[in-house]
Amino acid sequence: FSLAPDTEWSVTETTTYPEDDEHWANTLSVDGGEAGTTLSASGTMAAGDTAALVFHSKHETHTGTLTISKETNDEASQSSTTSFSFTLTYTEPGETEQTETFTLTSGNSRTFTLPAGTSWTVTEGTLSENWKTEITVDGEAVTAASGEIEDGGAHRAVFTNNYTAPGTLTVSKLVEGGQSGEYTFSITFNGDETENFTLNKANRYTATFEKTPGTTWTVEETSALDTGWTVSVNGQAGDTASGEFESGVTSAVTFTNSAPGSLTVKK
Repeated sequence: FSLAPDTEWSVTETTTYPEDDEHWANTLSVDGGEAGTTLSASGTMAAGDTAALVFHSKHETHTGTLTISKETNDEASQSSTTSFSFTLTYTEPGETEQTETFTLTSGNSRTFTLPAGTSWTVTEGTLSENWKTEITVDGEAVTAASGEIEDGGAHRAVFTNNYTAPGTLTVSKLVEGGQSGEYTFSITFNGDETENFTLNKANRYTATFEKTPGTTWTVEETSALDTGWTVSVNGQAGDTASGEFESGVTSAVTFTNSAPGSLTVKK
């Protein structure tokens, strides 16, 4: 602006920045002087004078980090060379959802730098049976890994896999006087999952089942017995047995068929 001498002037920046965006830094320097945060200046024009105002607006991207770690309790079946799959889903402020998949081995981690205010969720791929996952986020135990990136925050999600040895059930068939033929059975887990199986010479009259500890089982012989024959389970009369799988424990059930006895009366 060209102004006549002795003209009074005043300049103020009136830009409205988003109320929910705290990342703007606005300064004003006058005639090359030190920049100040007050966005207003005034003065009186002198003959031949030149005034220079510089309004400087800078949008600072504030970020935080998210570190995702994998740990196991070092069971041989999940060695340090096993790769575990993860999916990171995140939404940066004002952006659409993004997804990234990656793998980690036990004892390793991966760090992501994301803008403050980013919401995130991490899920782990399916593990083999008998492995359970404990998750902590920033030191707190959680059932699912999720959160929001804080400005300057160093967030950490740790997935720890703990192995629980399965329980084992062995079902055997014994016929007093020798083994012959085929014998049919049904076994039910947790009251709703039923499986039929046959014991014969080919499988040495034995079947073995492994299940997660706490799983209940009920096994019943469904073979049709000849008249007079009886069946007992572990020495007790009956054709049904039940129990619960315990970690590292092998339970044995033997179904025994006994031929009828005879009584001869002579006169």
